[in-house]
Amino acid sequence: MKEIIRLVGVAIIAAIIVVLVSLIPMNAIMKSIIYAIVLGLFIYVVALIMRLNQ
Repeated sequence: MKEIIRLVGVAIIAAIIVVLVSLIPMNAIMKSIIYAIVLGLFIYVVALIMRLNQ
């Protein structure tokens, strides 16, 4: 149960970051780069949480 709560928390934080980035006026290439970085960090954090719970 704790694992699900942590994953939901991480997902909410990632969603907030995506919303904040979408509000910033910049070109599409920069937004794509930022989204790729956020997605990579999100996957890394989820993998880290899964590994720590084993």
